[in-house]
Amino acid sequence: MATRSHLPKNLLAGLSMEKRHTSSHLLETTITINHVVTSLIRRQVIEIYRRYRKPAGLENVEVPASFFEQNKSSNIDETLKRFALRYIVFDHLINELRHQKIHSSHHPRLTHSRFSKDGGLSFTFTVSIIERFPVINWKLFPFKSPRRKLYKDLDKQVETFLDREQELFLQHKDHVTNDDWVEFEASILDPTEAPILSDLSSKYWLRFSTRYVSDPFREKFAGKRAGDTFVAAKLPLVDGLSEALSEHGKFKVKILSVSKGRHFSVDLFKSTFKLKTKSDIHKKLIEVFSFRNDISQRKSIVEEVFNLFLSQHRFEIPKHLVLRKQEDLIKSIRRLPDYHVYKAHKRFDKHVGTLAEKQLKEEAIMDTIAYHEGINIDSNDIRGYLHLFNHSRLREFVYFKPALEHFDELDVPLPENTIKQAVLREKTLNHIISVITQT
Repeated sequence: MATRSHLPKNLLAGLSMEKRHTSSHLLETTITINHVVTSLIRRQVIEIYRRYRKPAGLENVEVPASFFEQNKSSNIDETLKRFALRYIVFDHLINELRHQKIHSSHHPRLTHSRFSKDGGLSFTFTVSIIERFPVINWKLFPFKSPRRKLYKDLDKQVETFLDREQELFLQHKDHVTNDDWVEFEASILDPTEAPILSDLSSKYWLRFSTRYVSDPFREKFAGKRAGDTFVAAKLPLVDGLSEALSEHGKFKVKILSVSKGRHFSVDLFKSTFKLKTKSDIHKKLIEVFSFRNDISQRKSIVEEVFNLFLSQHRFEIPKHLVLRKQEDLIKSIRRLPDYHVYKAHKRFDKHVGTLAEKQLKEEAIMDTIAYHEGINIDSNDIRGYLHLFNHSRLREFVYFKPALEHFDELDVPLPENTIKQAVLREKTLNHIISVITQT
């Protein structure tokens, strides 16, 4: 039986979602945009075509909208679909799944899209889910944390690191400079530079780099501060798809925050790990300076946490979910220089399959505890997470990463919803470690 829900009031009006279970591990969801919203977007698409997509021989002629409606309807429909999927549908789908506490093991897959007779537009996805399982009283688990090495030199290394980074941080500028993380909001504008819809906007994160300062979009960020706004002629995106609105539509960009990308921030570090004193900071940093057999204390703690939790929570992952995860892992491994060496190992497929199942179970445990504990994330959590990519030592703290390869090196804006799940899992893991290492 299909159930209907409406998205939170602060999201785009005219959007609804239906869902139904096709099996215990598959959910079919349909997002529908009503005809009022689609007609506004269609009007904008046609205007873009009139200005930038004129037929050969008519470049200097004022072509009426009716010409494109009659002769370019399929192109306009395709542009409208791409725009809706990018800027409206996928964000709202992810938000709604999270709001309804639905554990998605992979990004939803689009199966089809269609227009209704009245001009509305619907998108149908399949969502792979893991059945909920009971969480026993994990806060009482007996946990013996791996110990640090007792070399005094480690303490000196941490002190030197803090002194050096603090000196660098005091020199930082409050405007956008090289390697900074910029959080911004983008809204599509009509030809008069007014928003098409008042609440149609999306959040993105951009790693600003002077390597791309000659790019018209990125150069607009140079020297800007939080609160600054500007109009961009295009919005490049990570999927690389080209469509009329992204290429020619104007966007209002508002910078929401600027996080320094080269330095260690004591405030962000304290906030991320819920630390209070200098001693707490020192002890936490020791975790990524103390190594045994090339494994940091932090990684050892995480491995022991999951060994403990998986021994207490017995559950199975459906085979088709493991296979899909396995495909993702192999895509990543193929990029490694030694891929052919790994592939030649007779147990390669089995090892990858075991790793895929392990990762899915770890993610399922994090998602379950996050929802049971009511753990949520905000922009500050994302800033704290991205801050850990500023330094090779700090990267040792990161266990869960977004599906995008080398996302911190991308030269295009990163939609916020592509990293939210990883940030939530990381925050949950930090919460668990904090609780069970104090009991």
